Amino acid sequence: MMVEQALRRPHMQVQEVRLNAGDGYGGVSGGTIASVLNMLETSSLSQLQALGDPYCLNPLDPATGRPLSPSLDPTLRARASDCSLPGYDPLARAYTAPYMMQGVDTRLVNRSNALQDWRYGRTMVFSERSLVSGPLMALMQALLTAWAGLLLVLPPSRALLKRLLPSPGQGPSQKVLDQGFFKMSLWAKVLDVSSGQESVLRGSIEALHGDPGYRQTAKMVAETAVSLALDGQLLPARFGVVTPSVGLGPVLRERLSDKGVVFRVEE
Repeated sequence: MMVEQALRRPHMQVQEVRLNAGDGYGGVSGGTIASVLNMLETSSLSQLQALGDPYCLNPLDPATGRPLSPSLDPTLRARASDCSLPGYDPLARAYTAPYMMQGVDTRLVNRSNALQDWRYGRTMVFSERSLVSGPLMALMQALLTAWAGLLLVLPPSRALLKRLLPSPGQGPSQKVLDQGFFKMSLWAKVLDVSSGQESVLRGSIEALHGDPGYRQTAKMVAETAVSLALDGQLLPARFGVVTPSVGLGPVLRERLSDKGVVFRVEE
């Protein structure tokens, strides 16, 4: 969405896109927790380490057998890696902490870029953060995230967590399902390569009527299926193991907009 808007103008190069998770209300899925625990229990240490690479889902380079990287610049990989520290976002004018979905979302965006021959740019960095109320909250959330990750990785503490956390089949109450919501803001740094002038695009995504992990996710899955079944002539000619943006293009976003998910981009 942000890249599409930026590339509508000539001579534009996208430097960075940030998604900041803001207000939200929702429950925890026992099935999702079980999936995470199963991945940790069935993966080797080397496999888990490989998942730390922000480009781990990119197609493999035939020459090296490793995931394709957009650039040999080591600073790019460092900037694209997951955030583990508290911080401050001057464009959002808010303190930030690590976002729990960054390990998934960033990999999908990077794969989308690679599958489209680096359409977003070889130096584009996509990152995610959680917006918090102040520096103390940012520090506390960063420490909690690190502590939770450690407890999940160590077998003894993981076994204890399995007893305490929701089990498969358990999830949010009817109230949470009905009243859940999420709000996210985005910004993109864009460079006009003809003039050297940098500008910022701003955007947002809001879904106000339903739990994010259940109602909204179910809506996204259902509309994806409907898009594949009914909108074949409008879909990009892409096949194989693709991402939603590559396989469905703007079609899915338009369907979700009709179902109450609000997407905005501002110059």
